[in-house]
Amino acid sequence: MIQTISITVKKLSLQDVININGECYGIDNVNDYFVVGFYKPAKLALIDKKGNIYKSITTDSINHTLFKKPNYICVTTENTSKVIYVSDHGTRTITRLNEELQVLQSFRDPALVYPRGLASVGGGQLLVVNYGGWSPSTLFVLDVTTGQVTRLLGREENLNGTYCVAVSQTLRTAYVTDYLDEGDIIRQYKFK
Repeated sequence: MIQTISITVKKLSLQDVININGECYGIDNVNDYFVVGFYKPAKLALIDKKGNIYKSITTDSINHTLFKKPNYICVTTENTSKVIYVSDHGTRTITRLNEELQVLQSFRDPALVYPRGLASVGGGQLLVVNYGGWSPSTLFVLDVTTGQVTRLLGREENLNGTYCVAVSQTLRTAYVTDYLDEGDIIRQYKFK
C-alpha cells in the first residue's frame, strides 16, 4: 500500500491509503503520479492517486530485463524536463528515464556494488549510497553527464550499513542513514 501523510508544523497525520498489488519499495512523485519500484514482479510503474497503474516498464527497447530490485527512486528536473533515476542493487545499475518511463541512459560502475539511496544535488550530479553489506558502505557522487563515479565518504568516515541519503540545498547538508550495532542513526555532512 501507499500511505499519504499530511505534514503540519508539529504533526504528521495519515491522509490516505492506496492499496496496490505487488511488493513495492522505492517511491517518488512525477507530475500527478507516484513513481513506484516493485520487486515482485520487478518493474517500475506510474500510479495515479487512486492506485491505478497508468504505465509500467519491465524491459528495455530490445526486450532485456531492466530491473531485479528497483529500490530507490529520485525525480529531478534537468533543463525543463522531469527525469527519473532508479537504483537497482540486483542489476548493479542506475537507470535514467524520462517522465513517460522511456529509458534514456543506464549507469554501471565496478565501484557501485549495491547502489541504494539516491539524491540529486543539482548540476547533473547524484549522490549514490553503495550499501556495504559485509564491507563498509560508501557514498559516491555520480556525474550523469560523464558517467564518472567519485567516492566521497566511506570507512574513514565510519559509514557502516548505509541505505538512504537526503539533501537539503538550503542548508547545504547531506543526511545519511547508518545502521550501527547500537541502532540506527542519521549522520549529517556539510558540503561546499
